[in-house]
Amino acid sequence: FSPRYHDAFPVAHCRLPDSASDAFPCRFRLLEYLVSASRVAKILEATSERKEPYMNSSSMELGPIGIWTAQLDYQPAAKAREAAAELERLGFGAIWFPESTGREALTNAALLLSATSRIVIATGIANIYARDPVTVAGGQQTLAEAYPKRFLLGLGVSHIPLVERVRGHSYGKPVASMRAYLDGMDRAPYRAVPPSVSPVRVLAALGPQMLRLAAERAGGAHPYFVPPEHT
Repeated sequence: FSPRYHDAFPVAHCRLPDSASDAFPCRFRLLEYLVSASRVAKILEATSERKEPYMNSSSMELGPIGIWTAQLDYQPAAKAREAAAELERLGFGAIWFPESTGREALTNAALLLSATSRIVIATGIANIYARDPVTVAGGQQTLAEAYPKRFLLGLGVSHIPLVERVRGHSYGKPVASMRAYLDGMDRAPYRAVPPSVSPVRVLAALGPQMLRLAAERAGGAHPYFVPPEHT
C-alpha cells in the first residue's frame, strides 16, 4: 500500500503482489500505511453526534471512511478474514470489494461478515451476469438476515470483455439490462426467514441514465474513479 491524500481523507492504492510470498508481508498493517487509529477515532467521534441517516432511518451506517480493495483475493481466506477483523478494529466503517475472476461475491461477503461483528461488507460491485436475479435476491436476503444492517449489495453491468469473452454471455444495453435485472430481483420468491431490516442495494453508475436508475430503484450509486461532485 502507498498512501495518497486527497483533501483530508486517505485513499489506498494497492499494488498487486509479485508472488504469494510478497503479498501483505506486514499483515495488512494499515495503521502504518494509511491513517492512525486515533485519527479515525477523531473523525468517527466528530460525525457520531450528527447521525445523518443513510438511505433511510432503518438502514446501515457506512461511517465516514471505508476501504475499497481487491487485494484480499490474493490471500488465503483465513488471512483475508484476519485482515477484515483488523480493519474493523482500526475503526473503518466498510470494506468494499470487486468481483472479476477471483472469489465469488456473495460467498466472499459471507467469509468477511463471519469474521467481523460491526463493519459493513459491500460488493463493489457484484456482476449481474454472474448470477440470475432470483439467485442474487436470495443471497442478499440470506446475508441480510444473518448479519442485519451489515451487508450492502452493490450491483453493476461490468463490461464486454469480461461478460462475453470470459463468462460467455451476450452483453446487453447497460441501463435496460440493469432495469430488467432489478425487476427480476423485486419479484423473486424467497421462502426462508426474511431479514429484520430491508436489504439495501446500490448500483454502479457513472452516466446520467444509470444514475437516474440508481436514484429510482436503489439506495444509492457506487461511482468509480470520479470525484464526489460528479455524482
